[in-house]
Amino acid sequence: MAFLLTASLGLLLCLYAVGAQPLVEFPWVEERLTDNAPAAVMLASKKNGRCDGNLQQSLQWVNGAQNIAMAENICCHNSEYAEPSGYWKGTNLIEIMRGNKGPTTFYDSVCGKPLFIAPKGRTLAEFESESAEHGWPSFRPEEWLNENVILTEPGKGNVGEMHSVCGTHLGHNIPDAKGPRACIDLVCISGKPL
Repeated sequence: MAFLLTASLGLLLCLYAVGAQPLVEFPWVEERLTDNAPAAVMLASKKNGRCDGNLQQSLQWVNGAQNIAMAENICCHNSEYAEPSGYWKGTNLIEIMRGNKGPTTFYDSVCGKPLFIAPKGRTLAEFESESAEHGWPSFRPEEWLNENVILTEPGKGNVGEMHSVCGTHLGHNIPDAKGPRACIDLVCISGKPL
């Protein structure tokens, strides 16, 4: 439970820093309208919370029962909260990206759809620096695969939730001085193509 509190506090601090307010007071409950239907109706029609199915059995940057439980909650039963700030630093993400000798494709942790390709329009060092500065892997619009990523209408502070076409919560668009910036939970983009 400590990781959820850390994650929740980290995202709330990030949101408050840009002037945003949380949409609801209780974690894992979404009260906004989505696709012109109450979220409760959308959630009831899914196989796993808001997701179209279960998390993949083997996620690239998620291991251990505690992290799998965190991924399940963050990706499929949530629209507000995040993994702990800096979670990605405890993984081999940058090592894998360096080894790819080019852009890395990030896949949905449930359905395996490609969501982001990075780095694009910047170096790996710039991607790493920006992610370290903000606490979560940060993707710019040219790195988003728009056919598989949905950005909800921005609220206060111009912050909008991002989720995949499979329903998986990905994180939030939290613009900065450079423009739109996807602040993404690595546990939700740790899948493999299916």
